[in-house]
Amino acid sequence: MKIYFFSPTGRNCQEETEKLPGFKIEAPAEVRVQRGLCVRIPCNFTVGPSYTLTRDAIGIWYTCVSGRVAASTDSSRFPDTTNGRFIFTGKVSAGDCSFSISDAQPGDTDQYEFRLEDRDPLRFSYVGIQPSVSVINLKIPDIYPTKTLMADEEMTLTCTVLANCPGLSPTFTWEGSVNTERTQAHQLQHQDGKLSYRSNITFTPSPRDHNTSLTCIVTNKHGSANASITLKVDCESSAYY
Repeated sequence: MKIYFFSPTGRNCQEETEKLPGFKIEAPAEVRVQRGLCVRIPCNFTVGPSYTLTRDAIGIWYTCVSGRVAASTDSSRFPDTTNGRFIFTGKVSAGDCSFSISDAQPGDTDQYEFRLEDRDPLRFSYVGIQPSVSVINLKIPDIYPTKTLMADEEMTLTCTVLANCPGLSPTFTWEGSVNTERTQAHQLQHQDGKLSYRSNITFTPSPRDHNTSLTCIVTNKHGSANASITLKVDCESSAYY
């Protein structure tokens, strides 16, 4: 097999290692994460039949562009350079090479390569799959329901965004002609482990709110995103008519 050496000019992640039976890796080829949020990259690997992983096995994730160590299980050899944002979450001796990114930054956009090091002579860089991570802008939130409102009848609308990060609650702001003081924010955890952050706004529309805009603004420390709807108010049963 071929051993890669760290180079200050970056790692040649296109170079092929010798194909050896049993050395395989399973991980997503592409991952997208919103700026300021987090993502977990699941990963599993195997070694050849003549090798057995020991408790001393070390896992290392390199970036392909800069060649820096993004995450490792050996902090003594590879000190953290990400202020704890990259964490190697998998157990290498069990064939788990998963890692996570929190507070994602534009500079995290890169291709990543996993390297295994165990007792001599086991040194192997897996190039079969090199996850490509893209950091994108905050997604536009959803506002619902969008049905026609009845004048003088209290109504609650919800603004929601999906995330993977507990403890990183965004700030919600509502803007519009209706009363925007009655709001309540909360979070919901789904069965797949993802979170949705929500803000409810309760108001009583009047005929003058018909065809006006209601905007929900979602903000974290790296930026904001907003969505607007046009209120449709049914005034037929209103005392104004």
